[in-house]
Amino acid sequence: MKRRERTRQLIELGGLIAKAGLIELTDDDRAVIFGILIEASAALRTDDRE
Repeated sequence: MKRRERTRQLIELGGLIAKAGLIELTDDDRAVIFGILIEASAALRTDDRE
C-alpha cells in the first residue's frame, strides 16, 4: 500500500509542476525544472523565507 500512496503523491506533484506552467516555460527541460526546485528548496530552508 505504501508504494501506491507514494506513486499517487509523485503523480500529484507532477501535476502541480504542469499547472504552474514550468513544462512550457522550460520547453520540458527537466534539468532546468530540477534546478528551479532545488533553488526553491534552498530558499525555503533559510530564515529569510519571505
